[in-house]
Amino acid sequence: MPFFAHIHRVLLVALGLLAGCKASQPKADATPQAEAPAVNAQFSTNGMDNMLRVPGTIRHDLETYFEEYSQLALGDEEKREDYLQKGLAYFQNASTPILIIVNQVDGKNIYDKPTNIEKYLDYLKHTRQSPHTINNFELDEEGRITKLELTLKQR
Repeated sequence: MPFFAHIHRVLLVALGLLAGCKASQPKADATPQAEAPAVNAQFSTNGMDNMLRVPGTIRHDLETYFEEYSQLALGDEEKREDYLQKGLAYFQNASTPILIIVNQVDGKNIYDKPTNIEKYLDYLKHTRQSPHTINNFELDEEGRITKLELTLKQR
């Protein structure tokens, strides 16, 4: 567990080393480059404000968030609403599509009825369990999720 507690620091050091190596190389082309996607520069909403948010941590943070949200007390509406807003901050909007894989046939995914993040969080609230894991997601230029694909957790 100690390794995982420090993984964010290791990633930051690695990013710093990579940036230093890039800066020391001569540029072959003087044309301006497009900025890196915002996902490499956004900060995590999981309480560690100084940690960069990268796709691996988004996956972990979001799966942890789903588990914690599903376990919140039903009667504590104020806390649940605060937690709901924190979760929705990961997504482009409340109607961001959520696709749940129920089967695969010939390498193609078969999905359950499509839903959105608002309805999925309501599902977690009422079932009080988080039976899915993140299979894939797409991000916009601001680093917010525009589509989330889930699958059943392996037991």
